Amino acid sequence: MDPCLDDTIMFAKRLKAINHNVQLQVLDDLPHGFLNFAPVSLEAYRGAYLCIDKLRILMDLDDRQTDIKSFAQMSITESEENAKNNYNTRLQICREPGKN
Repeated sequence: MDPCLDDTIMFAKRLKAINHNVQLQVLDDLPHGFLNFAPVSLEAYRGAYLCIDKLRILMDLDDRQTDIKSFAQMSITESEENAKNNYNTRLQICREPGKN
């Protein structure tokens, strides 16, 4: 449940109506504030990674873009510790441009 979703959709429609390039991706299975759950939830981690990926593209950092499909194929039964470690690694990469 996202209390801001209706406003977000309405705003995107308004921007599109005045010829702005708009991309809106709704993550149906995740609540508002899901980024806070990324360290402990694989689904939230996937959503956080998608957000990071979109931000990289917007900031012209897409040369460092990794394959989102590999994350989409991760098993939901993978350990939450693994999800947390992967999330922290990706976050570190975003915070330290040029370091892999």
